[in-house]
Amino acid sequence: MIAFAGPSLPNELDAEWTTLLATVELRPPAQRGDILRALGDQPDCLVVLDGYYYTVPAVTHKELLYALDSGVRVIGAASMGALRAAELAPMGMEGVGDVFAAYRDGVIDGDDEVAVWHAPVELRYQSLTRALVEIRHAVAQLQRQEGVSERAGQRLVTEVKRLPFMDRSHERVFELATRWLGPARAARLESLLNDDGLKRHDARQALQLALGDRVAPITRAEPHVTTFLSHYREWHIGPARSNEPEASSPVYLEAWNATQVLHPTVHRFVRRLRVRFLLSSAARYQELEPSPSRIREVRRRLRAHLDRYPSLRLPQTEVEEEATEQALAETARAAFGGVAGALRRLAARLGLDPEEETGVLIRLLEIQDDLLPSWHLVRAFLFTTAVTEALALAEAANEVNRAFRAWARESRLTEAGLHALAGELWSCQPDETDAEARRRGLFRSHGFSPGLRGALELVAPAERLRPPINGYRRRRARLRAASLDYALPRAFAQFEVPANLTSDQAGTRA
Repeated sequence: MIAFAGPSLPNELDAEWTTLLATVELRPPAQRGDILRALGDQPDCLVVLDGYYYTVPAVTHKELLYALDSGVRVIGAASMGALRAAELAPMGMEGVGDVFAAYRDGVIDGDDEVAVWHAPVELRYQSLTRALVEIRHAVAQLQRQEGVSERAGQRLVTEVKRLPFMDRSHERVFELATRWLGPARAARLESLLNDDGLKRHDARQALQLALGDRVAPITRAEPHVTTFLSHYREWHIGPARSNEPEASSPVYLEAWNATQVLHPTVHRFVRRLRVRFLLSSAARYQELEPSPSRIREVRRRLRAHLDRYPSLRLPQTEVEEEATEQALAETARAAFGGVAGALRRLAARLGLDPEEETGVLIRLLEIQDDLLPSWHLVRAFLFTTAVTEALALAEAANEVNRAFRAWARESRLTEAGLHALAGELWSCQPDETDAEARRRGLFRSHGFSPGLRGALELVAPAERLRPPINGYRRRRARLRAASLDYALPRAFAQFEVPANLTSDQAGTRA
């Protein structure tokens, strides 16, 4: 059980809180990508209490839906978790507590209701401002216990709400409370706000719920992987986020980008993946179903590969998708008499002449960047024997990159310089680098993905630095010498481009 929490937890833990937190792996407040990263650790339950926004991108609905689709129980309460749970309750996210109920029932609707400015982890995330939802709760108590009028209480809440959330300091709230409630009741309000408040109470309930029996999950339609979710996976799936972002390990996309730039035979690997993608597409268009036993066997082999590399953390859903992609491609190849037959069937399905224009399909994947999502390439790469060398290389390149950015005051490398570097690495002229990059699965623009420029920027500072540092050159040599053998080598070798369907022959028509 993994819980994302910060200011909603008490600063001093009593016996009950100590017992509760002993049952969970506690992580910092969630931000975009943290849910995806957490799924690589195969959790049974995720509890979202606190989450960042304003200074960094917030945790998205797509991540949480992806977790639910993966069979993970997701509970939200207290702060960001309550907000997301109210939005996703119909989709299966469980909400608990008064804050969640207020959002769900439309009593409150603003993000700022739960927002606070808080100290870093070293100071136990102490709140530096007051949450509006806590002020509402405390005012309601004063109305019941101290006879505060509804008009005065509502006026105080309105005045606080007018302030940006980062300006709702303890002192400012006390000043407004003194004006509208009087000194004695303002002091009482401050006392209530300093006690265990609404969000803390809800956080306790969420952890207790997580320890209890799981409710029956909501059955939803088969998940649809959107473009945004595909890019979120590229950006974020990898090792868990460090408390020190500058020391974080590279995400898997960066390891793949380094391989695309530096590995001498990566274009062959990319070509096989493109053919596999076309074959699996042919199977889907014809509504072919791979054998469940074959999917299980492929999944078992892929899982065994990951088990050999403990540093690799990949959500089980991704293993399932990779196994299905492989099995679908094999099914199409068998059903249509080989790769050429499957491509002819796909060409006919798309309105192309199956005898003359089949090669266009292969060529299209080399010139149109949005047809094959980058994540398909990244995920397949994780099941090769070169992945650990690539991660080590990306880590070294990132370290040099951080030093370069600090020294150069965020300067960017020039386009001409990057293409000159690519020409040197690939033994081609700078004006030929775009064509070679496409063979390697890199494009000048790839939607939200880093693309060619991002991949070159990753390694450029380390490549140009004289003398080299931090073992980058040694790691580079190891990556270049590493084999791109896939976890199912014999099965993967089936996806070769037939000699009569080379991309060069199809170029003009495409």
